[in-house]
Amino acid sequence: MENNKAKEEFLSALTEVSRDKKLLNKFFKSILSPKEYQEIASRLQIFKLTLQDYSQRYIAKKLKVGLATASRGAREAKKENKLFKKIFVFIIFAFLFFPFRFIFAQAEGTGSVIINEIMYDLPDADTGREWIEVKNVGESDVDFSQWKFFENETNHGLSIFQGNSILIAGGLGIVADDPEKFLIDWSNFAGTIFDSSFSLSNTGEVLALKDENLNVVNEFNYNSDLGAKGDGNSLYRLSDNNFQAKSPTPGTEIIIDSEETTEDITDEEDIENAEDTENTETEDIIENSEPPKVFINEINWTGGAGNAYGEWIELYCDCENEADLANWGIYNGDDKLIISLTKKIEAKGYYLIARTTASHQNELENIADEVGQFGSGGLSNSGEMLILKDSLGNIIQSFDFRNGWPAGDNETKETMQWDGTTWFTSSGTPKAENIKVVGEAENNTTENNTINNNTNTNSSSGVGGGGIVSIPNTTNLVIKPIKKPEIITSKEIKVYLNLNDSSLTLVNKSKKDLDLSNLKLESDGKIFRIPKNTILLKGGEIIASLNMFGFNQNTDLVLVGADGEVITDASFFN
Repeated sequence: MENNKAKEEFLSALTEVSRDKKLLNKFFKSILSPKEYQEIASRLQIFKLTLQDYSQRYIAKKLKVGLATASRGAREAKKENKLFKKIFVFIIFAFLFFPFRFIFAQAEGTGSVIINEIMYDLPDADTGREWIEVKNVGESDVDFSQWKFFENETNHGLSIFQGNSILIAGGLGIVADDPEKFLIDWSNFAGTIFDSSFSLSNTGEVLALKDENLNVVNEFNYNSDLGAKGDGNSLYRLSDNNFQAKSPTPGTEIIIDSEETTEDITDEEDIENAEDTENTETEDIIENSEPPKVFINEINWTGGAGNAYGEWIELYCDCENEADLANWGIYNGDDKLIISLTKKIEAKGYYLIARTTASHQNELENIADEVGQFGSGGLSNSGEMLILKDSLGNIIQSFDFRNGWPAGDNETKETMQWDGTTWFTSSGTPKAENIKVVGEAENNTTENNTINNNTNTNSSSGVGGGGIVSIPNTTNLVIKPIKKPEIITSKEIKVYLNLNDSSLTLVNKSKKDLDLSNLKLESDGKIFRIPKNTILLKGGEIIASLNMFGFNQNTDLVLVGADGEVITDASFFN
């Protein structure tokens, strides 16, 4: 009797308050403790529609009809309204487990902040590098510094480290165990960061966000079976209690496929009626959402002369428009992140990724688009597997070089370059067109070996090991090997430095072809060895950017012969 009376009182009150959204919210919260509120919400996440999602009069009417017709059986109730059947069953379920108490799962309403992304197990050492991303899904701003992050049975405080402590509606923020380490991993992150103190379990645990009154607002129990186990991925929220491993995107909202987020709340009859329906618009979107044509174009796995840590990887964008590489990444064979990308790449442009360490600075840092440590140990000289993934974790390219690099030379420090069909070895061309060796001329062949003497000094390239070298905006330079290099004098070759465009030019002033094999360019202690079988034709010239060699235009530069003697100093001009 007491239960029946309580139900009648509940229905009467519900009918009254359903006409006012604000009063409806207050009513539900007034009859439940915060703990009970969260317990019911977490158990009934499948029923996400709240009374606020319907018109007030419609709700009251359907609840009355449902309770009045319940005794006539489920079939007759279904005739009244299919959707109400779910509401009625939900009400009965709630009363059976929580007498006198009733609630719908809390919607993403005013002042609601949720856990949006979890980075709990980073590649290599993760101490201090763990973080979560939070999102204000409510309609009003929230001072998140007054909240608590619950982890390991502890309420951790939150203090603003970067940005504003006010999370605006729809805004994102990062809660980091060590913000300084977070900014090392994500050096270009400019969003909001909250400092806290925690250590996320690599096997899983319960995480929660509590408001200023210590009410649990959002809670999630993750585990390693969901993925992101030290592979460079994070757990990203697709929907309530539904997280999936994806490439980390701190402070950035990613687009989730509709197939991942749509929940089945239809009856079997509804499904049957919809079997023949075609959603051509969705299909078109999927078909047209191909990833940009970005690929690995050159790999320097050998490092530089005098700096074995000076490795780099170059990407090329064979596309008509620029491509955003933010949150793309390069991974190894264990699917561990080597380096994450943060910038855009221009159409038909290059993206240089340079390895650097605290003790060994990469000479190309000044022109690199991305600088990082390349995982824990850089690129192995014995070979690596390299995987290029986009921001959603899709594999763009995958190369298995674990049995050895197919190109590149650790002795000469020549790099491994791509010609569209295969890898080949040639002198490095960071952020410039690859040196493409088409073929080698015979030792005694001189005809058809030509070079444009009016080479555009604004272009840049490098020199390769025999054959045709492609230089932008010029005709092809033909390089043919000879067996017996001759001693070169200062009258036969000149070196010029253009201070306007930081280019270096080698000019053959003689009436014969010059073998530049193993000659060296030296400047301020840095050395570049010209690859063997490099021939500069009579009257010809080679132009390259100083950045390719890591030289500074303000320092002296000399050309040194194979015998170690200086051939000539560089001449400066504007």
